[in-house]
Amino acid sequence: MPLAVIGLVAAGSQWRPRLPLDRRHAALAMWGTWLFTAAAYFSVSGYGHRHYLVMLAPAVAALVGIGATALWRDYRSPGWRGWLLP
Repeated sequence: MPLAVIGLVAAGSQWRPRLPLDRRHAALAMWGTWLFTAAAYFSVSGYGHRHYLVMLAPAVAALVGIGATALWRDYRSPGWRGWLLP
């Protein structure tokens, strides 16, 4: 979950969003909204059965993949952002 959030921030900060959103930003908005809505619900509800917590898995998996790619791209580029991956 922390890698998903860090990846969301890293991928979102690489490109400036413009309306209408391109495919990258639309995907980040969809998966980020999914993750934060489900996480907020389960943190407030107090009922976190494994059967229902599986709703977090697609968003976490997508954001980890997007974030790992974004962090790798930052790592390969010169600058201070390359230190985020290690």
